[in-house]
Amino acid sequence: EGAFATPYSLPLPTVTGLNPTGSIINLPTQGGRITLVGTAFGVGADAMRNVTLGSRTCRDVEMSSTVDAISCVVPHGLGSGPVSATVIIAGQASAPLALTLTYDSASLDAQAIVFDETKPTFTITGASFGDQSVAVSASLKCVSRCPLDQVLPLAVVSHDHTSVVVATTSSRTGVWQVELQVAASPLTRDDALFYFSGPRLTSFTVDDLTLAGPHNIKFVGSNLANVSASITFTYPLGASQTVGCPESDQWTNELVSCVVPAGYGTVTADITVVANVSITFSASIVYPTPVVSGIESALASYPTAGGSVI
Repeated sequence: EGAFATPYSLPLPTVTGLNPTGSIINLPTQGGRITLVGTAFGVGADAMRNVTLGSRTCRDVEMSSTVDAISCVVPHGLGSGPVSATVIIAGQASAPLALTLTYDSASLDAQAIVFDETKPTFTITGASFGDQSVAVSASLKCVSRCPLDQVLPLAVVSHDHTSVVVATTSSRTGVWQVELQVAASPLTRDDALFYFSGPRLTSFTVDDLTLAGPHNIKFVGSNLANVSASITFTYPLGASQTVGCPESDQWTNELVSCVVPAGYGTVTADITVVANVSITFSASIVYPTPVVSGIESALASYPTAGGSVI
């Protein structure tokens, strides 16, 4: 007679608790390793083991030497809340064990982000921002060399547990404080700052330059919003004159203008722009050469001491 194999079913895994005991797990912001105790967790290095916490899967699953404990690294998270822990061995799942995971609150790193118009995005760093299911928004608030307390909304491209990627905004000036909203909770710190580039001047034009003056001179560049400006003129023979440039409705982020006085000869004009940094741009202005076209009235005779001619 032949031998008959006896059917054998693996016992279902069971999860009875935590090591150390309790039902609340306090985790660092990046997640941490937890240990579940129970029975029928399988033997051998090739056993198919998985641990789930709610809808998320633990990583780096390890067995203890006594095969009655299994550990894994909990995913990143935010805040606290209840979850169900389940151990799955070779496709067979244990009954869930109710747990509460408590993570550190979200936080911002100290950082100094410098505006770079050549890059499409920049990154804000911190901890416990959560995964893509967590609502995150970002903004900048003016603190220096810009309209104080003005808030500039930013477009969040993506985020993970430790970083928020934000689309580069249009160029401005000044120092701004980084602000985040993570799951409707505001995050700020005095040393999380964003610095826009300093102003730049690239060219100038002068409208209707005549000897009589005055003239309107325009300087073109970038990052010129919320600046102050003045121009120093150095005339032939060393004479000089400095004039302020009152801000007008013609000023933009790319242009500042100033009314300059009448002059003579070839003049060196140094425009100084002050924002979060100071810059000076030099230009040469060539005034027309004076021309005498005639005498308004001919004098038949002059007194011995001389006289005036118009």
